[in-house]
Amino acid sequence: MEEKVKFAADYDCEPARQSHQNITLINFMQHQMNEERILHRLKTISETHVSFKVALNGFGSFPTHTIYFNIPANNQIEELVRSFMQLRRWLRPDNEHKPHFTNRPYLTLARKLVPVQYEKAWKKYKDAVFNGTFIADQLLLLKKKQVDHRYQVILTLPLQSATEKIPILFQQTLF
Repeated sequence: MEEKVKFAADYDCEPARQSHQNITLINFMQHQMNEERILHRLKTISETHVSFKVALNGFGSFPTHTIYFNIPANNQIEELVRSFMQLRRWLRPDNEHKPHFTNRPYLTLARKLVPVQYEKAWKKYKDAVFNGTFIADQLLLLKKKQVDHRYQVILTLPLQSATEKIPILFQQTLF
């Protein structure tokens, strides 16, 4: 969070300071009427997972708009994503809206940057050294309607035994 606050001040990017710390595992669209069934299945699968350590090492980017903290390969995140893949058919309302399962997790430093902010910041961050660890101890299901800009938490699924808290997210857009 300290790095996000510093970024916000250095690059006039208040959203970096205000955004939540999270790692998105799944992004999907769904009909409201299927929500209870999906919640039940997410709960059932998440109950089999325990909290785990996540390492951060340096920075990466999505050119022109996002800078993030790199997460080196993490077996626990990969296992968690694989376990939720069994819900693929439940998370797919039609052929046009397939769920996206993360294959390379990251923790966002700043997103929705304008090109000038991105270029200036990426010159510094592309070679910057950063190392850190935290314990992922909960999963969150966030939802928003297609017309909304903000997600809201509709379900928190604690993982067994942890000390530091940074949530991992599922993002759902309703239509």
